[in-house]
Amino acid sequence: MVLETGGAVAMPWLDKVPAVVEAWYAGSGGGEAIAGVLLGRVNPSGRLPITFPASEAQLPRPEQTDPAGTTSLPGAPVKGGIIHIDYDMEGSGVGYRWFARTRQTPLFPFGYGLSYTSFNYKALRLAEEGDVLYAILTLANSGDRAGAEVAQIYIRPASQHYAPRLAAFARVDLQPGESQEIRLRLEPKVIACWETENAQWTIHGKDYQILAGKNAMEFVLETVAHLQTRRFGY
Repeated sequence: MVLETGGAVAMPWLDKVPAVVEAWYAGSGGGEAIAGVLLGRVNPSGRLPITFPASEAQLPRPEQTDPAGTTSLPGAPVKGGIIHIDYDMEGSGVGYRWFARTRQTPLFPFGYGLSYTSFNYKALRLAEEGDVLYAILTLANSGDRAGAEVAQIYIRPASQHYAPRLAAFARVDLQPGESQEIRLRLEPKVIACWETENAQWTIHGKDYQILAGKNAMEFVLETVAHLQTRRFGY
């Protein structure tokens, strides 16, 4: 099944098809590109930039407030009255973090993607250089086809139940049997929390889990970093 969509879709038919290719906005050359993937001339290596829910019931707002009274056309007059939306429902748990916080298993998580080859992750370690934290690991192509893997690093406080937050990612092209050590910079603002009252970013001094994964729900390596309290502006 080939999908050309602008967002996530429900797939009640998923168990009736052997595979799904999400082609997004394929454009005028989409036919040739899709054929290359389906016939094996191109090894797919894309990753989902959003989460595909298993059903609409998993979403924070499974139903529209008033489908007949809204419009998405910029500049067009609003139909009906003003719709008041509770934007505090998710808080900071938006997208893949909503699913992690509510402990729901989506159909396909953020960062998900398949390949015609396979990859192994090993030897996750950390390195600090000044105020910057790096995650270092080795990726190996364990299959018989050349391909690309997108390694993803997530972070969360180790002492409490927080949704993991994407901190870094890197795409690596590998030949069969080839391995490569990669180094990913963990952005301080991804680790930090914004403190409105002080108008500054704060990294709270505590232990943090550093997770190496293939997507937002499949983690294959883990380590812990102890970070000192740090505050900084924009």
